[in-house]
Amino acid sequence: MKKSLFLCFIFLEGFLIGTPAYAQSEQERYEAYDRCQVDVRACQQAAEHGDAEAQYNLGKMYYTGEGLPQNFQKAKILWEESSKKGSAQSLNGLGLLYYTGKGVQGKNVKLAKELFHKAAQLGEFKAVLNIKVMLENNFAEYDDLKNADEEFRHCHEINKTKLENFSNNGNADASYQLALMYGGYDKIQEYDQKKYIYYLKKAAQEGNADAQYKIGYIYFRGTNNVKVDRDKALKYLIESDKQGNSNASYALFEYYQYQHEPDSLRSSKYLEKAAERHNLQAVYKMAYFYYHGNDSYNSNESFPKIDFKKSFHYYQVLSTTLTNRGIYNLGKDYQLDAMYQLGVMYENGQGANKSIQKARNMFKVSCDKGYKKSCDELSHLK
Repeated sequence: MKKSLFLCFIFLEGFLIGTPAYAQSEQERYEAYDRCQVDVRACQQAAEHGDAEAQYNLGKMYYTGEGLPQNFQKAKILWEESSKKGSAQSLNGLGLLYYTGKGVQGKNVKLAKELFHKAAQLGEFKAVLNIKVMLENNFAEYDDLKNADEEFRHCHEINKTKLENFSNNGNADASYQLALMYGGYDKIQEYDQKKYIYYLKKAAQEGNADAQYKIGYIYFRGTNNVKVDRDKALKYLIESDKQGNSNASYALFEYYQYQHEPDSLRSSKYLEKAAERHNLQAVYKMAYFYYHGNDSYNSNESFPKIDFKKSFHYYQVLSTTLTNRGIYNLGKDYQLDAMYQLGVMYENGQGANKSIQKARNMFKVSCDKGYKKSCDELSHLK
């Protein structure tokens, strides 16, 4: 076996010392990035302690300007540290920096191609796509693309075998990764619904909180050819919630609220818990409820009454947190809308001291990013 392919075995991104080494799925990468966005300080602390996944995600935030000011130099430093620990994503990120010349002293196409190859050898599919772009721009040869694709596929098969072995020995995380692999979250593995549900159940029974949430929600909604079973749904969602899974908390809010006879006391408890855990759907609802009062949703006393300070707090969370899941569930402009709402509250002195200047600043940031309502308000303040 080539030495470069052997590296696939030691890929440690996202796992604590002592856990099995295998590559994350694309879905897990998105979820990890979202967690870093939701709690930037905790992510920074993890990065400072040498966590490769946190270092990559912070670097990505600096690269994109999402959640942190755009700074290509800081992205480079973080990705260099993470790549030393075998992070394929960070190697790919460094390749992008050298290919574009961002955060480095001039472009270095040769080094960029080498970094993309190393990332592909470690199982990073995006690196293969980047070499394809280089080929299209005459910076790579066809053999570069062919070799990168073969290396990626080889790593994928090695990774799948490792996952199967760990899963057979009762490793919940490996079972969950296999579920995602067969569930359509993989760039190469063909979707297999039976294996997806099998490994999802297995991971849930072995204690993986994400798997417990996903299979619980499947039983709750009756998807993937699985019949609705509210008892099984409740069991799995409660187990996941106990482990701190914010998605499970929000699903329990839906479970108790959207039934024949709503249990608003329990549903509001789980909604608040989900918001405290920064589930952005829950944060959005709490911000809205505290601003408009419970009559905006229903007249049940268990739901929030008007409290502008709490509403302001939750809109601040929304305005400073941009995640893939949030964009999917709340729309691409939810962050800009939250800035608009904060501007309105500063303008009216709701939940914060009245400040036309701060209102103007909020409207301007949102307007500059294309949010029309903020532009309209900004024109009225001039």
